[in-house]
Amino acid sequence: MEGTVRFVMPKINGLPVDYCSEYQHSEVPGLRRGIDCGLPAATRYCRSQGFDDATGDFVVTYYSSRATLTMADASMHAADPPGDGKGRHTWFTSITCRFLGHVGEGGVTADLAVVPSAGEGKDGGVHRV
Repeated sequence: MEGTVRFVMPKINGLPVDYCSEYQHSEVPGLRRGIDCGLPAATRYCRSQGFDDATGDFVVTYYSSRATLTMADASMHAADPPGDGKGRHTWFTSITCRFLGHVGEGGVTADLAVVPSAGEGKDGGVHRV
Protein backbone atom coordinates (compact mmCIF):
# COMPACT_ATOMS: atom_id res chain seq x y z
CA MET A 1 0.00 0.00 0.00
CA GLU A 2 1.23 3.48 -0.83
CA GLY A 3 0.45 6.66 1.02
CA THR A 4 1.67 10.06 2.10
CA VAL A 5 2.23 11.98 5.30
CA ARG A 6 2.47 15.77 5.31
CA PHE A 7 4.70 17.23 8.03
CA VAL A 8 3.70 20.77 8.96
CA MET A 9 6.56 22.87 10.39
CA PRO A 10 9.03 19.95 10.21
CA LYS A 11 11.83 20.23 12.75
CA ILE A 12 14.90 18.30 13.80
CA ASN A 13 16.27 18.95 17.30
CA GLY A 14 13.80 21.84 17.63
CA LEU A 15 15.07 23.67 14.53
CA PRO A 16 13.19 24.20 11.24
CA VAL A 17 14.51 22.10 8.36
CA ASP A 18 16.57 24.23 5.95
CA TYR A 19 15.59 24.36 2.26
CA CYS A 20 19.15 23.32 1.31
CA SER A 21 20.84 20.11 2.47
CA GLU A 22 24.10 21.95 3.11
CA TYR A 23 26.03 25.10 2.30
CA GLN A 24 29.42 25.64 0.77
CA HIS A 25 31.08 28.77 2.09
CA SER A 26 33.27 30.81 -0.21
CA GLU A 27 36.49 32.67 0.43
CA VAL A 28 34.45 35.88 0.44
CA PRO A 29 33.11 36.47 3.98
CA GLY A 30 29.34 36.02 4.21
CA LEU A 31 29.01 34.42 0.76
CA ARG A 32 27.75 30.84 0.53
CA ARG A 33 26.10 28.54 -1.98
CA GLY A 34 23.26 26.16 -1.19
CA ILE A 35 23.74 22.53 -2.21
CA ASP A 36 20.91 20.03 -2.89
CA CYS A 37 18.11 22.51 -2.25
CA GLY A 38 14.37 21.84 -2.52
CA LEU A 39 13.38 18.25 -3.34
CA PRO A 40 16.75 16.68 -2.39
CA ALA A 41 16.61 18.33 1.07
CA ALA A 42 12.94 17.35 1.51
CA THR A 43 13.77 13.75 0.55
CA ARG A 44 16.60 13.66 3.12
CA TYR A 45 14.12 14.78 5.77
CA CYS A 46 11.57 12.14 4.72
CA ARG A 47 14.18 9.38 4.79
CA SER A 48 15.29 10.51 8.26
CA GLN A 49 11.68 9.94 9.35
CA GLY A 50 11.54 6.43 7.84
CA PHE A 51 9.79 7.23 4.54
CA ASP A 52 10.92 6.46 0.99
CA ASP A 53 11.05 9.98 -0.45
CA ALA A 54 9.39 13.38 -0.71
CA THR A 55 6.64 13.96 -3.24
CA GLY A 56 7.76 17.42 -4.30
CA ASP A 57 4.70 18.89 -2.56
CA PHE A 58 6.32 21.25 -0.08
CA VAL A 59 5.92 24.82 1.13
CA VAL A 60 8.86 27.10 1.90
CA THR A 61 9.33 30.24 3.99
CA TYR A 62 11.81 32.56 2.29
CA TYR A 63 14.19 35.03 3.84
CA SER A 64 13.65 34.28 7.49
CA SER A 65 16.14 35.29 10.16
CA ARG A 66 15.56 32.10 12.23
CA ALA A 67 18.22 29.46 12.76
CA THR A 68 17.69 26.29 10.68
CA LEU A 69 19.08 22.77 10.50
CA THR A 70 20.76 21.42 7.34
CA MET A 71 20.01 17.74 6.67
CA ALA A 72 23.30 16.61 5.07
CA ASP A 73 25.41 17.24 8.14
CA ALA A 74 22.73 17.97 10.77
CA SER A 75 24.37 21.28 11.55
CA MET A 76 22.72 24.47 12.68
CA HIS A 77 22.64 27.31 10.19
CA ALA A 78 22.87 30.14 12.72
CA ALA A 79 20.24 32.83 13.05
CA ASP A 80 20.93 36.30 11.69
CA PRO A 81 22.45 38.77 14.15
CA PRO A 82 19.80 40.70 16.14
CA GLY A 83 18.65 43.78 14.25
CA ASP A 84 20.32 42.61 11.03
CA GLY A 85 16.96 42.10 9.28
CA LYS A 86 18.45 40.61 6.10
CA GLY A 87 16.63 37.28 6.41
CA ARG A 88 19.17 34.91 4.90
CA HIS A 89 17.38 31.66 5.78
CA THR A 90 14.90 29.60 3.80
CA TRP A 91 13.13 26.67 5.48
CA PHE A 92 10.29 24.25 4.91
CA THR A 93 6.89 25.03 6.43
CA SER A 94 5.56 21.68 5.18
CA ILE A 95 6.95 18.56 3.50
CA THR A 96 4.90 15.68 2.09
CA CYS A 97 6.61 12.31 2.43
CA ARG A 98 5.71 9.09 0.62
CA PHE A 99 5.91 5.44 1.58
CA LEU A 100 5.76 2.78 -1.13
CA GLY A 101 4.06 -0.48 -0.34
CA HIS A 102 6.13 -1.91 2.50
CA VAL A 103 4.05 -0.75 5.46
CA GLY A 104 3.50 -3.36 8.17
CA GLU A 105 0.45 -5.61 8.33
CA GLY A 106 -2.76 -3.60 8.28
CA GLY A 107 -1.00 -0.76 6.48
CA VAL A 108 -2.19 2.82 6.48
CA THR A 109 -5.65 3.38 5.06
CA ALA A 110 -5.59 7.17 4.69
CA ASP A 111 -3.12 9.91 3.94
CA LEU A 112 -2.15 11.86 7.07
CA ALA A 113 -0.90 15.28 8.08
CA VAL A 114 1.44 15.69 11.05
CA VAL A 115 1.22 19.13 12.60
CA PRO A 116 3.24 20.69 15.44
CA SER A 117 2.56 19.36 18.92
CA ALA A 118 0.23 21.30 21.19
CA GLY A 119 3.22 23.05 22.76
CA GLU A 120 4.41 24.33 19.37
CA GLY A 121 1.19 25.45 17.77
CA LYS A 122 -2.57 25.19 17.60
CA ASP A 123 -4.31 21.85 17.03
CA GLY A 124 -1.28 19.58 17.39
CA GLY A 125 -1.53 15.95 16.34
CA VAL A 126 -2.12 13.74 13.32
CA HIS A 127 -5.04 14.45 10.99
CA ARG A 128 -6.54 12.64 8.02
CA VAL A 129 -6.39 14.64 4.79
